[in-house]
Amino acid sequence: MLDLILKPVRPHVLRNRIRNILDTAERTRAATSWLVLDTSVTNELNEEFGQEATNKMMRRALEEAERLHSSLTENNGKSPDRNEIHSAVGSAGMTGLSQLDHALRIVQAVSKVRSVESAAFSAALGLLNDAIKTADQVLK
Repeated sequence: MLDLILKPVRPHVLRNRIRNILDTAERTRAATSWLVLDTSVTNELNEEFGQEATNKMMRRALEEAERLHSSLTENNGKSPDRNEIHSAVGSAGMTGLSQLDHALRIVQAVSKVRSVESAAFSAALGLLNDAIKTADQVLK
């Protein structure tokens, strides 16, 4: 079911919608933890490059996301570098780190419409932090 917000969008309506999405995501996180990796991508990389090289690529993508997260949390109110976000999204997606890719896409979308001081941006960074921790555990 498609749930639309009609224009003009009222701030409280948008906040409530985002809160509901985040609450639902929190409740379903355990049920979807198997989505950390896109096995079709990782299997293809393993066949093409081998397990060791695939793991190195995935680790580099994770490190890129970690650097981005640090940069975004320590930016002192400056707007995020959209090129860095875009690069991290691509790295995560191309290496099969699907949960990380999803979290980075949320950060990317929120950064386009909200300031770094907003609650929405903080929530997106929290989601990214969780995805980084999960990916790190999977890659150990």
